[in-house]
Amino acid sequence: MLGPVPSDLESLLVFPTFTADRDRQDPFLTRYANVVSMRLALWLDGRWWLGVVGRAGVGWREGPMVLLSIFALRDGALLPMAGYRIEVGAGRLREARVEDNRG
Repeated sequence: MLGPVPSDLESLLVFPTFTADRDRQDPFLTRYANVVSMRLALWLDGRWWLGVVGRAGVGWREGPMVLLSIFALRDGALLPMAGYRIEVGAGRLREARVEDNRG
């Protein structure tokens, strides 16, 4: 299990930019909007992680990306381990395969 979660969890859930200067980043690409986001317990590589998935944006205004952050919980503190920006939009089908598995 993740263990006890800090009481100010919401304020800690920011998109990890690691060494990048957060104030110089486009907030529509690097901050969670105040719309529905999900907190997920992830079992990866034999241990629990906290995953956060939500739309990028500022306040109620959503940006073009979906953000995924992965945190470790150590000594009651959330440590950012990974941050991904996922572009969502219409595209073309790259490949399709059909297999006949009828013996």
